[in-house]
Parts: sequence; structure tokens; C-alpha cells
Amino acid sequence: MKPRRFGVGLVYLLLIGVSVVHAQGQPSAGDEVIVIDGSKTPEQIPNWQAWLEAFHVMAGPAAPEVPIPSVIYIVTTKAQQELIRKEAQRVLAEEQRVFSEALKLLEGLNADNGRERQARMDVLEMQRRRAALDARDRLLASVPQAQSAFREYVDHVRRGIKVTTTRSQIKQFMLPE
Repeated sequence: MKPRRFGVGLVYLLLIGVSVVHAQGQPSAGDEVIVIDGSKTPEQIPNWQAWLEAFHVMAGPAAPEVPIPSVIYIVTTKAQQELIRKEAQRVLAEEQRVFSEALKLLEGLNADNGRERQARMDVLEMQRRRAALDARDRLLASVPQAQSAFREYVDHVRRGIKVTTTRSQIKQFMLPE
């Protein structure tokens, strides 16, 4: 099972679009490209990203089977599984809201408003990340018998993530956790 990554890619493309307009006329800093490979260094994949990817899977279509990983499915009740799906779908709805706002920021983007738009884009990205972490916290509190199953699954997801960023963006990428 391969997690969907279109959402992460779209947000990064939007961020790059804002950054490119902002950087026009400025010299290139020769920023080093960093690759974080979760299969080699899973501890470097931030929690927000691992949980967001897990929620993408669990919010998928419910046919022919409910997309809750078996490690979680076998330790939860039907009502808890419905709660898990609801939380996952809530995370994706928030992500869609953020994408819509991000697309609006690109309208009329120019060198004069680039800094302002970049700041707003950063706020939106933190909202997207926080939505995944807040849903994680609610689920872990609501389904205590499944905490280890959730962590096992998210660690599995984390090992399947590979990210490319720049050295100057690594601290921002790791936020909030």
C-alpha cells in the first residue's frame, strides 16, 4: 500500500511559487539539497508528516474494505473504527481548506506582496500539520487500547516516506514536531 502524496506536493509547489516571486532579483544562496529517507533514518521524518500520510490512507474509500490497517482494525470496535475514519476525513477536509486558501494566495502574487503571502502560506502549512497532530491526540485519547497499534502503523508509514528539501528549510520542515 503506497500512501498518496499529491497533497504534500501541492503545498510545496505553492510554497515554491511564493518563494520564487519573493526571491526574484536576489542572488542564489546555493542552498544544499537534503534528502531524508525514512527507510534509512525514520527518526528524521517529523510526526506531522507520518501521521498525515497515515490519515490519508485511513480516509480512503470504504469499499471494498474499510481502509483501516489490520493492526489497528483488530484491536478496535466498529464504533471506534468509525471514529478513526471520521478523524481521518476531518484531517483531509482541513487539508483541502488549506489548499483552497493557498491557491487564492497565488492570485495576484507579485514581488511586492511575496513576503506577506509567504508568511500567510507558512501559517496555512502549520494549520495543516497541526490538524494531523490534533487528530492524532484525540484518537490516542479516545482509543487507548489501540495506542501501540497506531504507533506501530505510523512507524511503518514513516519508513516509507522520502523527502527532498533544502538545508535552509529543514528547521521549518520539522515543525511543529
